[in-house]
Amino acid sequence: MKTFIKIIISLILLIVFILGCFVLTLLTFTGIIFNSYQVFTDKKEVAELTISEAKSDVFGEYADVTVTPINNESTALTWILLNNKSETKVNLPVKSFKVYGDFVFIGGPIVKFNDGLALINFKTIYKLASLSGEYKFDLVKEKNRPNQAFSKFQFDGGYDDWKPVFNNWKQPGILGDIYRNLIQTTEDQEVGTDITNTELKYIVYITNSGFQIEQAR
Repeated sequence: MKTFIKIIISLILLIVFILGCFVLTLLTFTGIIFNSYQVFTDKKEVAELTISEAKSDVFGEYADVTVTPINNESTALTWILLNNKSETKVNLPVKSFKVYGDFVFIGGPIVKFNDGLALINFKTIYKLASLSGEYKFDLVKEKNRPNQAFSKFQFDGGYDDWKPVFNNWKQPGILGDIYRNLIQTTEDQEVGTDITNTELKYIVYITNSGFQIEQAR
């Protein structure tokens, strides 16, 4: 009888152990899936973009555009990659531009890490550095744009601090291999929206895949 009871208890403990392992495995996979979803869908506000209604003067159609920085925070990794010259979290001034065209682009350099590193919180690093306008819907106007309607601007130091990262990533040899093993892509990326007959505000975000723009609610 005692032997039988011991067998029953052993079976119960074995079943409890198996169930515990199953639950632990399920929770682990659920956590991994949830973390992956968060990593690849997370977005952070970078700047507010205000675009006036469409206007015109003797040089063509344009809009007054204001860029208000929201979050210019650099990680320690950014600081290392950019030779200790990257922006820290500071209150940068609001920037105003006269942009000729029917479409506005905003962007800058990004460094996107390989997915394996992204999963352990190596987030895409970035810098908003450029604003431009284009007659996207009228190629004749774009081709015949006068010099006075030049609409390509750089701000906050432009791209100079980021050139070493781009160059190292492309470089042959050990250094280039290290960069390419860690970094999926380095690129100049832009997002944009059209100029309308109404003043509108937009939010520029940074996501795992780069910049994103949405109309402010």
